[in-house]
Amino acid sequence: MTRILVTGFGPFGRVVDNPSARLATSAVGVDSVVLPTSFARAPSMLRAATEGKDYDVVLLLGVAEGQPEFGVEQCGRNVVSARIPDVDGAMPVGVVVEGAPEVIAVTLDVARVHGALRAPSRLSDSAGTYVCNALLFHALHAAVAPQVGFLHVPPDERTLATPSPHTMSFERQSAVLARVIDALRTMPR
Repeated sequence: MTRILVTGFGPFGRVVDNPSARLATSAVGVDSVVLPTSFARAPSMLRAATEGKDYDVVLLLGVAEGQPEFGVEQCGRNVVSARIPDVDGAMPVGVVVEGAPEVIAVTLDVARVHGALRAPSRLSDSAGTYVCNALLFHALHAAVAPQVGFLHVPPDERTLATPSPHTMSFERQSAVLARVIDALRTMPR
């Protein structure tokens, strides 16, 4: 059986209730962990969550505040440039991992994940320069599992303190994630 870990992030900045955390913890048949939106703590907590567990797949989730669709990330970039402080007040600028390559491709079958979504979505070659990208790059560089990928989710009705026109209901997002997890379970190892 395919062992899957799904991660989400806690609140940060304008995001008062992060749907990635709720999606991760409500996903059925997988392990989950909610990480702080912290440049320093998220990577070490992910390594601790995966150490000795032999996961086949680690699927990282994060919210993209202004995007009305899912974003299937194709790579992690060795760059960080925080536009707002993380939850610890850090605003790093530079590289994610000193001496590492500029780009590392995700090891998850992005075409399969993208096809399983069956919802508004896009393939993306940049997870940004904030904690989402930093965590993805760390996870790929450390090879926390044979298959590592990142899915940006749109905001839902509870994400922001002020209403946004770019939302997708949590119920719909949950159904989409269930389809992705089913597709991940049937992927060859």
